[in-house]
Amino acid sequence: MLCGLRFMSEDHIEVHHRNGNHNDNTPANLALLYGHYPFAG
Repeated sequence: MLCGLRFMSEDHIEVHHRNGNHNDNTPANLALLYGHYPFAG
């Protein structure tokens, strides 16, 4: 399902590793963070 956001080349997008292992780059472990960070504590 698409969220409808359109990213521009100047936008800042980060990759979050869900399990904390930065060597695990499987699609299930990756999430794109844009705008606000729901994983921040």
